[in-house]
Amino acid sequence: LVGSGAASDAASGQLVLSTGSSDKSSGSVVISSGDSSEGDSAGISLAAGVTSDSDSMGGSIGVSAGAGGQGGAMELKSGAGTMGHGGDLHVLAGAGSTSTSGGKVHVMGGDGGGEVLLQGGTTSFDGAVGGQITLVSGTSSSMGQSGGVTLSSADDAASGAVYLSSGEASSGL
Repeated sequence: LVGSGAASDAASGQLVLSTGSSDKSSGSVVISSGDSSEGDSAGISLAAGVTSDSDSMGGSIGVSAGAGGQGGAMELKSGAGTMGHGGDLHVLAGAGSTSTSGGKVHVMGGDGGGEVLLQGGTTSFDGAVGGQITLVSGTSSSMGQSGGVTLSSADDAASGAVYLSSGEASSGL
């Protein structure tokens, strides 16, 4: 068990886990749970602190890759299923109170014209269907209104086009 000390009248102690700097290649930080030969393997939980003060914010979690001549990559990936389904990956914003809206989910390409690609999974099995992409707006209460869906290109000196198309069929429809 590794932890910092508790406090009643001030901030509790900070916990820093880092490797040293280097003129060559810096060291890695590896956090992993143990493997299992029978039964479920252990998970890893990363959670920011909760506050009971209605005027204060809960703790944030920031994860970023390093900057450099070429920026470092970041991969968020669920586990493969060797005998069944692969693991799901959920990205959820926090719920709001009854009188306020929930948090937003922003997916944005990087400055300099970075692209955003949403793509269903491929399959190599004969007769199988590739992964679908579904865009659905949120529901409301029984007396409310569901959210809209907007597809648009951005305003600019010359606006980009919006394309909707299905793939070409090599056989069948």
